[in-house]
Amino acid sequence: MTKTASYSYLLTLALLVLFSAASFSASLNESRYINLKNKPLADVAKQFSVLFNTPISVSSQLTKSSLIVNIEGEYTLNNALAFIFKGTKVSYEISSLGVIIKPRNVINTHNNTRAIDEVVVTGIRGALKRARDIKYRTTQISDAIASEDMGEYSDINIAESLQTIPGVTITREAGEGRQLSLRGTLPDFTQVTLNGMPVLANNDSPMDSREQKQRDRSFDFNIFSSELFNQAQVLKAYSADQVSGGLAGTVALNTTKPFDQPGFNFTFSPQIGLNQYTNTLAHRFTGLISNTWDNWGSLISLSYGKRNAEERGVNTFRWREIALPPSALTLLPSTLQSRLASGEITMPRGNRNSVWRSSQSRLGLSFALQFKDENTSVTFDALHALLDSNRTEFHLYPRGDQSSPIILGETQVLDAEINTANELVYGKYQDARAATESRAQLSQTDYNQVVLNAHTAINKRLNMTLVVGLEQSDFDIPLSNKIYTKGKSDLEVDYRPDRFFANIRYNNDLLSADMWQMQEIDLEEYFAQTRYQHAELAFTYNYSPSFSGKWGIEYTYFSNASTSLFQADLLEDNWAAYANGIPAGEPDETGIISVDNNLPVHLANPLFAHPNANWLTLSTNTAMQYFGINPFNLSLNSQDITQLFSQTAETKHSSFVLFSWTSATLDAELGLRYQQEQVDTTYRLSSGTLTPYQTHSTLLPSVNVSWEFEPNWLIRAGASRNTARPLLSDLSSPPVYLQDTQTVLGLNYSLAPYIANNLDVSLEGYINDNTLFSFSAFYKKISNFVAPRAKLIEFGDTALPNIWPENDLQSNTIVRLVTKSNHESASLNGIETMLTYKLSNLPAPWNNIGIAGQYTFTNGKTNYYNELSGKILFSKAFPYLSKQTASVTLYYETDLLTARMVATYRDKYIQTVNSQTLLDEDENGFHATLYLDASFSYQFNPNWQFKIKAQNLTNQREEQYSDSADRPYNSVTSGRTFYMGLTYQY
Repeated sequence: MTKTASYSYLLTLALLVLFSAASFSASLNESRYINLKNKPLADVAKQFSVLFNTPISVSSQLTKSSLIVNIEGEYTLNNALAFIFKGTKVSYEISSLGVIIKPRNVINTHNNTRAIDEVVVTGIRGALKRARDIKYRTTQISDAIASEDMGEYSDINIAESLQTIPGVTITREAGEGRQLSLRGTLPDFTQVTLNGMPVLANNDSPMDSREQKQRDRSFDFNIFSSELFNQAQVLKAYSADQVSGGLAGTVALNTTKPFDQPGFNFTFSPQIGLNQYTNTLAHRFTGLISNTWDNWGSLISLSYGKRNAEERGVNTFRWREIALPPSALTLLPSTLQSRLASGEITMPRGNRNSVWRSSQSRLGLSFALQFKDENTSVTFDALHALLDSNRTEFHLYPRGDQSSPIILGETQVLDAEINTANELVYGKYQDARAATESRAQLSQTDYNQVVLNAHTAINKRLNMTLVVGLEQSDFDIPLSNKIYTKGKSDLEVDYRPDRFFANIRYNNDLLSADMWQMQEIDLEEYFAQTRYQHAELAFTYNYSPSFSGKWGIEYTYFSNASTSLFQADLLEDNWAAYANGIPAGEPDETGIISVDNNLPVHLANPLFAHPNANWLTLSTNTAMQYFGINPFNLSLNSQDITQLFSQTAETKHSSFVLFSWTSATLDAELGLRYQQEQVDTTYRLSSGTLTPYQTHSTLLPSVNVSWEFEPNWLIRAGASRNTARPLLSDLSSPPVYLQDTQTVLGLNYSLAPYIANNLDVSLEGYINDNTLFSFSAFYKKISNFVAPRAKLIEFGDTALPNIWPENDLQSNTIVRLVTKSNHESASLNGIETMLTYKLSNLPAPWNNIGIAGQYTFTNGKTNYYNELSGKILFSKAFPYLSKQTASVTLYYETDLLTARMVATYRDKYIQTVNSQTLLDEDENGFHATLYLDASFSYQFNPNWQFKIKAQNLTNQREEQYSDSADRPYNSVTSGRTFYMGLTYQY
């Protein structure tokens, strides 16, 4: 049986199981066999939720309940609860919304229901209920994912858990979520907090076309497994008591705490997985152990996974108008010769068959120590995450004249076709250049955080909150090596059958070592470190039951530094000397020692993974050592090292005040934050180190109102101002002199924060336990947008040191000085809708079906500039803005069985406009995608659960385009992935 057939068999089997499970249904009036011995109340609520398929909420006043339950026999839910609570101070209420367990004499009014904190639920309905309760209780507009959903979808990391929230889109690496974009903005504009403090953790992409090693403020969520967290809330409207910096919004993550579920808890969940492109099983393991003793609790959570990932595809070096040499065109008709030699035909450069592979391990470890009584809560959290990747990539492509297949003086073009857009979409070549590139790379993100959260009631009116935390994230690429070979072959490049997956065919035997010769070696190392120090002290004073004031101070220190080391073109001249007839070991006329350029057979490995071709690859580290190059320590090689260094540090002091008024139907908040920020940027120039600084002050007001105009129907509105700090790449750019145009790219350290004035409004309906509806609209006016400006000036007036003496640059030389400043503005608007609905009015078993969906439309344009000249190029949609996004979750749930199917759609979007590549493209970005995921679980008993997860069932192709003419750039697939495992809970 083939792999594809086996995957289809597994999928069919899973669907049959889902279909046969439709006969299961449960009712609160049906009896269940119960056998619980010496169980605390929290465990009882949790297991009853599973047995009777209903959400169960436990009042926070019962967090320390000493009630121990012993019950055995056949009971309905009502009879079981009546038996348990008979003669105790605990009561319960069963309604269409579920079960509420509370102390006796507590009146279940609407307001009291909102005050319930401790929610013990399970299953999709329970998860949706908890998420909607979080949304309901938050005055400003927000959405949330509860812990019951994290890991219950086919989610490998926390980014994938968030993608079903309206306005949230994610980017993917090897099929796995990585970065998050909120409301159509750059990922840099989304503030991420973890356990109450701002954080930043960076990883990168193995692909150059996806901006490898970029310095940015975008949080890479693939560092963390979703199981480490108990809640993720997306705060879309700003309130003055929040950490500033989330121009698009704030993603607030919280790890699991001991008192989230009091008593002893133990969870163990091993999983195995398989991807259709890899030959090895993936392994995942999560475990949690926690306990509470009176007022104390502790928790340790562990998550570890290892998987092999692979992406296969075709790509180019972008497209360009190229004039082919006339000598290579003599076999073509004269009209075609003329057109191809004219320089007016746009041609693909470096047509590559490519395979990217990664062996990845992800470790997450969290520890929590918590003290909690009726007046005080203190939690100490420590979190460690480690993401290791051992990456290789292999490319087969023509690497001839102007990145075409042409070898000057040898290659002949036998046939060609040009489409109506003047693009070369087919070419047949004789004696053309063939080349391979083999790359090895190690990357590691080491993330560590410790944070203390404390809340205490000083007296009946005054409360104090304290947050103190440290975070450090190191992203290192200690090894990144490329080795190139070259050869000769007849070949065809054909874009006609599939424009975004070219058919590139070679006639020669690419598995023969005799065909290949060594060409050159490149080495690189990269190191980056991010640090956060954060402290916040706040007081809340309750003037009356309905009116309170909150004020506080905040200190945040952020630093980011990176170092890049390069050595390029090693042994290129030595191997070229041998190709030119110089015997190995002998010098040529310039003193270059000749080195045998034949490919050593024992270093080559055949690659059979690509659908277009098979070819030989190299184990780069072994091959480099064979030729006398040290791939692990650049300083041991004879060639000079090119080094780039940059560092940015920001120190922010803030104070805020927030007044809140609440009634049975109206909540209102009015606040103001003042912040002062100093930015220090370090540039290491040949003339020395330069560290200028700049100070900025900002006022951030906020107003948020929530009005329940009818029972369970709310209107929310917010008006606020928030900031986003300038891009690190803008702040830290070193000065550059472009001699051809006498242009100086200056320093940009004085850039001020972006400012966004926001308006938000939403209508929300919490119709019953089965239905939630929301419709939101937002508008952002963004000022202080960063853009380049140019002016003619004498170099002596630029205040820059002359670090380019070889260019004869004098103090009176007139240059064009291009610097960036905050002189642009833009606007952004959109709508977000969400609906969750369970078909409970249908007859069994169809009453166990439910649907959850969201749709977002976002619109906004900004001006793009040529950063080398300061001139406007055009006005287009924001980078990363997908106009339309949507997701639909279809689920089926009984007391024993849960099944989900999730479809996630993202519209096309622009990724970058790069001034360095304007000769080839005015933009690049990604086409629309539709991912289909599924999960299935079966609860054998209250302790054991079986799970199956499936990711990317359609094997979605990620298509990156080049230029607004929509030319193919990089197209890859990553394969379907399946996980299977067991979960034990006690």
